[in-house]
Amino acid sequence: MEKQKVSPPIVLIIHGFASHKEKYAELKEIVEKSYPGCDPIIPYFPLPLFSTIQPNKIVNDLLQVLDKAWKEYLLISYPEDLPPEIIIVGHSAGCLLARKLYIVACGETENCLFEHDVNNKQPKEWAKHVSRIILLAGVNNGWTTTHHLNNKKAISIGIGILLGHIVEFFSPKKLFAFQIRKGSPFISNLRLQWIWMKKESKARNIPEPLTIQLLGTIDDIVPPDNNIDIYSGSNFIYLEVPNSGHINILELNDSIKGLSNDEIEKRNLRAAVVKNALLKNRNELLEEQKVTVGEISAKEQSDITDVVFVIHGIRDTAYWTEKMANRIKAYGYTQGRKFATETSSYGYFSMLQFLLLGRRTAKMEWLVDQYIENLALYPNAQDNFSFFGHSNGTYLLAAAFKKYPAIKFKNVVLAGSVVQKSFAWDNLKNQKRITNYFNLTATDDWVVGIFPKAFEKLPFIDLGSGGFDGFRNMPANSQLKYLKGGHGEGTTEKYWNEIAYFMVHGNVTNNASAFVPFKRPLFWKIIGFLAPIPFLVGISILIVIGVFIFEWLPDSKFNLENKILIELLYIYVIWKLISKF
Repeated sequence: MEKQKVSPPIVLIIHGFASHKEKYAELKEIVEKSYPGCDPIIPYFPLPLFSTIQPNKIVNDLLQVLDKAWKEYLLISYPEDLPPEIIIVGHSAGCLLARKLYIVACGETENCLFEHDVNNKQPKEWAKHVSRIILLAGVNNGWTTTHHLNNKKAISIGIGILLGHIVEFFSPKKLFAFQIRKGSPFISNLRLQWIWMKKESKARNIPEPLTIQLLGTIDDIVPPDNNIDIYSGSNFIYLEVPNSGHINILELNDSIKGLSNDEIEKRNLRAAVVKNALLKNRNELLEEQKVTVGEISAKEQSDITDVVFVIHGIRDTAYWTEKMANRIKAYGYTQGRKFATETSSYGYFSMLQFLLLGRRTAKMEWLVDQYIENLALYPNAQDNFSFFGHSNGTYLLAAAFKKYPAIKFKNVVLAGSVVQKSFAWDNLKNQKRITNYFNLTATDDWVVGIFPKAFEKLPFIDLGSGGFDGFRNMPANSQLKYLKGGHGEGTTEKYWNEIAYFMVHGNVTNNASAFVPFKRPLFWKIIGFLAPIPFLVGISILIVIGVFIFEWLPDSKFNLENKILIELLYIYVIWKLISKF
């Protein structure tokens, strides 16, 4: 029998941010020497410093590149030929695009949902032939500024960030650089989708490719905690590239004229590591791996069946979150369930901080990081994540649902919610991203009734009165109107048993004695109806007092400079008060 011919692999090289394909000529040469007959593909997409191109737009274009390469193979191949392997190589930001490209090629699933701007939803025929993904100096966690940067780089990066924000202020689109920062939707969606893709690939008959991360020993741009993702990248093979930084990891050619013997040796060492990544099998590479991610295997707990998040709100020291979580954990144990709890705090959050979108967004990204960590640590609980949120905690959940399609929770309880009452909870249930939900409102919740309810009428602020008025897109039997009490009523101990029952079973008990509905007093109905008038009245009073102070001070004792100083002191006192309130 004639031996089947093996076609050379299809190798795609994805360049980094603010880079050019010419920089990858030496890498291309290494690939050609490693695989005779291979002609690596290096598509170029413009990524200047202030580019506003969407990362997923590049991924869509890269899909078309590999679609074309695969079709060309099918046209020239013979039936007896073995199909070629596909190798995806990325450098720097190109590593993020490489991983996302593979995720999208595997296709969307019920758990691994894609963003709306990802064109492909179905698995590609060639996805199962991707044999390895090689990441050079990758920013797997996204980039961030850290103390390890030298002064020159720190200053230049700081200036770049400042200029970037100025450019963004005048542009309707976000800069590419800011879309790949640590915690951004693109980065966290990528990490989430990678975890789900790994879990589901075997059942879908898509073999998981060998993923190799090459780490420069002197990378002066990407710190180790951004380079290594111990959660979504726990099964990567990590190889150190000696004497290599973020850029010179691509300097592999030792035949360039004028090189010193020392530089030739460094280039040879780099080239050897890259060749090993291209050619050696998993076992051989594991023997060479010097960097380990033992943290993930040490923490992973396969006996955990459920995870519950208990997340506090604004103006809250969160002393109660762990106690409530322990009550849920204890009840779960009696029902044969083993719960892990996530009660981490994002710190005291004042009313002023709460009103600033940037601050709320930062806390939402924090929540998503906790979700990713728990998703990786508890592999057998990934379909049994539940959530109790109070006040701003409910906002963090709703905002995360909007930006991260791969997030899902089984049972959700909301208390004192500051989410808009029009929020589409029913759509999330139809998408199977939530199984059961329950909303607790309170009779005297003036915090929600005055502040978020006032802002709900403004189109540019995404706060609302779901915890005061209830949600329009949630059935009446999934909402309790009203608990007798104020903003924090739903977090008090007398309701913990019922909350624990809901977290385990997804419904309240038939004799839910704690959940007794009360009528809202007429006074609070009027306050809610008049919003935002009480809020505007409060601001007006503060302004009037400030004007009165300025006018009341006699000119004979206070000159203009003194009056301005006193006025500034008044503003400072008000600022400090609302910063702590």
